[in-house]
Amino acid sequence: MKKLLLLTCFSAIAFVNLHGQSYPAGFAQVVVASGVSNATVMAFAPDGRIFVAEQTGKLHVIKNGALLPAPFLQLAVASQGERGLIGIAFDPDFATNQYLYLYYTTSTPTLHNRISRFTAEGDVVKGGSEQIILELDDLSTATNHNGGSLLFKDGLLYVAVGENANGAHAQNLDTYHGKILRINKDGSVPAGNPFTTGSEQRKRVWAYGLRNPYTITLQPGTGKIYVNDVGQGSWEEINDATQGGLNFGWPTAEGMSTNPDFTNPVFAYGHGDSNEQGCAITGGAFFNPAATDYPASYTGKYFYQEYCNRWIRVLDISTTPATSAPFGTGVAGSALSVTTGPDGNLYFVSRTAASVYKITYSAAPAITQQPQSLEVTVGQSATFSVAASGSGTLTYQWKKNDADINGATGSTYTIDPAALSDAGSYQVVVSNTLGNATSDEATLTVNENVLAIENPFSDGAISIHPNPVREALVNIHVRASRHQQLNVHIYNTQAQAVNLLRVPIVAGDNVIPVSTEYLPAGLYSFRLEAEGKYTTKKVLVVK
Repeated sequence: MKKLLLLTCFSAIAFVNLHGQSYPAGFAQVVVASGVSNATVMAFAPDGRIFVAEQTGKLHVIKNGALLPAPFLQLAVASQGERGLIGIAFDPDFATNQYLYLYYTTSTPTLHNRISRFTAEGDVVKGGSEQIILELDDLSTATNHNGGSLLFKDGLLYVAVGENANGAHAQNLDTYHGKILRINKDGSVPAGNPFTTGSEQRKRVWAYGLRNPYTITLQPGTGKIYVNDVGQGSWEEINDATQGGLNFGWPTAEGMSTNPDFTNPVFAYGHGDSNEQGCAITGGAFFNPAATDYPASYTGKYFYQEYCNRWIRVLDISTTPATSAPFGTGVAGSALSVTTGPDGNLYFVSRTAASVYKITYSAAPAITQQPQSLEVTVGQSATFSVAASGSGTLTYQWKKNDADINGATGSTYTIDPAALSDAGSYQVVVSNTLGNATSDEATLTVNENVLAIENPFSDGAISIHPNPVREALVNIHVRASRHQQLNVHIYNTQAQAVNLLRVPIVAGDNVIPVSTEYLPAGLYSFRLEAEGKYTTKKVLVVK
């Protein structure tokens, strides 16, 4: 009951956390803009502006890092308890139609929540543009559990609706309360909803068995939908509502259940005072930005936010079960609406501080995977690679024996083909505007091909005559055990390839004439290869 009263009033009390603000090394909590009182939700417009709602009906715009003095709009709302202006979504075609959708509580003609569409005209609403999309069911005298979150997926609008403090609503498909709805842009019933007959409410239901689904969020690319459902006495839930028709069990189940009719949460955390417990989950965000300064290990993770104990944790949803790890503690008070911004930073709003924050990452490079030493044979390829973390754009410069290698400026460096002269010590310097990091040295060993070819050649089957060569022709004598292709690579003393012959040979004795007329006087390596076997013969050309 204590937690229920706490959330019902959206208490302005700053919850005290015994630990100071703390994030992993390199992360910082930075104020974007202040002056938003009793905020309930924030959302990024496709053009990068931040829209922030006040519970009492005012919608603000943060543009180029500043809160605009004039609000976008002011609605007449019923704002008792958890009621008010509590949901924002932008039309997928906002760039052309300038539509946005709001979820708010109205007392006209009766007390209920409403979803309306508005048209933007610059940084303010176009006068008279409100179009009511859907009127939800009437509310009781209970002022809590309104839900309010909105999102678009594949052109359809998903709506999170609380059960208005009446658990029975959550299992009743003939009321909107305690549900995730899926509707067309105009509020009508779309094709593909799980319940195709019955009441108008039933036909709009996508998922049910929810208490207070305060936020819902979409993963870019996968289309996965997570619902953050505020619990009652024991558990806070993160539910997967990607598939339609699921029953998440409230009020019979809270947290994990053995009832086969219910779908268990992806993750649930218990109530308590630690930095992994709490009393109300008020935000969640998939972290899949197009680009980010954050370390790569955070991409694809799910960040979720606790209202009472002032923390943010990160969930690895690639494991079964999903695993949670700490991220931020002692964050700004009464925090809501954690969101992945288009700049690759996390954002959230603090009611206590009346501010919007972003969490930035700034760090000099650090090598996370060192290049490894390699051993290859002349003619094979050798690839060194490195992995590094660090903010901003990372640049790379590979070195051999402490000297820069011209053009070797990627996270990998390939030598193909390797020559004897490529042997040495390699390392890479990774840099950004904050500093640089130098990798460990990796040694490249290049071996000459001196392996005796067993099969496909018979023992002692290769000879070269004459040697030294004083004529314009040298003959390679090969006794083979079967038909195959013989490759003859000719290298000079600098291990530079000067010729390559590909010659079919047959079982038995073969004589392969090779012209030496084009070869300057000197010592050459004739490397003979067949079916992955190698041998090398030295040939002296005298002129």
